[in-house]
Amino acid sequence: MRHIFKGLLALSLTAMLNACTSGGDPSPQTLRLIFFAETDTQRVACSDLSNLGSENVNASVRDLRFYIHDIVLRNVAGERFSFTPFTNDYQSSRVAMVDFTNLDAECQGVAKEDHNEILGSVLSHEGVVYTSIEFRIGVPSSLNHNDPASAAAPLDDTSMHIDRTQGYKFLRLKLDPENSSEWLFELSSTGCTGDPSIGESVSCERSNRPRIRLSDLDIERDNIVLNIQDLLAQIDIDNDANRGCDSSEDDPECVNLLRNLGLNETTGNPFNDNTQTVFSAD
Repeated sequence: MRHIFKGLLALSLTAMLNACTSGGDPSPQTLRLIFFAETDTQRVACSDLSNLGSENVNASVRDLRFYIHDIVLRNVAGERFSFTPFTNDYQSSRVAMVDFTNLDAECQGVAKEDHNEILGSVLSHEGVVYTSIEFRIGVPSSLNHNDPASAAAPLDDTSMHIDRTQGYKFLRLKLDPENSSEWLFELSSTGCTGDPSIGESVSCERSNRPRIRLSDLDIERDNIVLNIQDLLAQIDIDNDANRGCDSSEDDPECVNLLRNLGLNETTGNPFNDNTQTVFSAD
């Protein structure tokens, strides 16, 4: 599966990015980042999946979405190029939503658009070859505690919001296992105090924003892939007493999920050595 879903990670609307850097001043180059969610054998949408977790459970996907921000590309020389998303119903200049579900009502309703592409621009020369990407999962701290009722898309989605103090759900995965009740993973900041609705500032003990770094990209072919089997590798979905994870550092299932995403469960910070096992370029 890791070599089946090939596409364009980045496509300039004016030229393929396969030449050397041209002269002159840099200008905005339009790029498209393409994401897939999959298991080792199946692409994930509103899907019935097999062999999930430590006990190889069959389950239906009811929801799989996440926010992404602070996207940076690098060329072969290691130079940084900030990627700015365009504004539409799924993205703003600061944050974008990736949504793999193609039915509404938690995958039990009518067909809807998913959103597995982020369109934006990079200030650079035509022909720059990008060889790595870095991004954060989640909502930037400066936006995380705003009111979704007055927020612009994609932060106006109340189903991805907890409350003003805790903020948004950075990643949401809901499964309906074949032989047990629903199982839900919601990644968010934890240990948050303060009520912004009365003017208080908010402080969170654990940020829980994974930093994903992917190198050795084939810029003309690779997509960004989330492997749901790798995320759930140590989780006994059928016999999890808590029926999921709410990002608590005290929940054994949360510990494994956070570590798989490259997060220290005690501090909520990314490990320095990029230990995440969930995302890859393929």
